[in-house]
Amino acid sequence: MADENVQRALGRIEGTQTQILDALNKLSDSFGEHKQEDQRNFSSVRHLVFTKLQENDESREKHLGEQDVKLDALKQDADRAKGAGWVILGLLGSLAAAVGAAVLSVFSGWVSVKFH
Repeated sequence: MADENVQRALGRIEGTQTQILDALNKLSDSFGEHKQEDQRNFSSVRHLVFTKLQENDESREKHLGEQDVKLDALKQDADRAKGAGWVILGLLGSLAAAVGAAVLSVFSGWVSVKFH
């Protein structure tokens, strides 16, 4: 009877070992499936991130190009304004020289101005 009990206990242990091995195999298969699914998901995320980064780079380059055009236009306007300022300054200088020469000529006696 002791042998029968030992045999039954060994049978239960072998059955339990088989169940444990089956469960481990199923767990391993499930882990493999989840790993593949995770790799697909991460691949999708990497692709989306790369695409978004590319779009942001293109948008930034476009914006910088537009800013360069605007800055060039502002620089041209500033150069034109500087040129116009020099012309106005030159005209005012010429006018001041003419008025100064007229005043000096009046005071030095070259031109006589008579008020009646």
